[in-house]
Amino acid sequence: MKTINILFLLFSIVLTSLTAAPAYSHVIPEDQLRNQVYLSTRQALQKVFAGVHKIKKESRKLSASQQLQIEKLLQRKIEDRRIEFFTARKDDLTLYATVGKIYVNSHPVTKARFIVLMDSKGQLEECRIMEYQGPQRAEIISRTFLDQFLGKSAESDFSTVTSNQGSTPPVKALIQEVQKTLALYKVLYMDSSN
Repeated sequence: MKTINILFLLFSIVLTSLTAAPAYSHVIPEDQLRNQVYLSTRQALQKVFAGVHKIKKESRKLSASQQLQIEKLLQRKIEDRRIEFFTARKDDLTLYATVGKIYVNSHPVTKARFIVLMDSKGQLEECRIMEYQGPQRAEIISRTFLDQFLGKSAESDFSTVTSNQGSTPPVKALIQEVQKTLALYKVLYMDSSN
């Protein structure tokens, strides 16, 4: 009988400690989240087109054949067939920029807006995060990470873009969106068939 009482007492202690302890939670405390606007669209365009006074905005919609070309380049489907490009002339060169966004439905939800600048050969000259909402220590807002995109084109190997935090959903999403932007530029502006 004494053994049963001791076992019951131990069982009660274990059960009480399990139910009294807070459950494990994936919720990231508010002080570990970031919600920041770094640049407005106007500020971002002024930064990437430094010294240029006239910037033109051009909206384009992909045809079905252009969409297929881009999907072949990316080796994946794309949904959005509209894009806006900003163009400007500087030192007898035409430069192209576009503002993109990512939305990652992970925990916590990560959202970002970014701007990329390309030269007339389709090579990426600059990539900046304009707005970010997500974990405080996110790799995608670091300059070291973003500088890996410099010189990339639609045909580049994007597997070389790496992160200290590994292949997190926001890192993957940004890589895919930058690659998509370069593919859109190639198909819409560089391919002679268009």
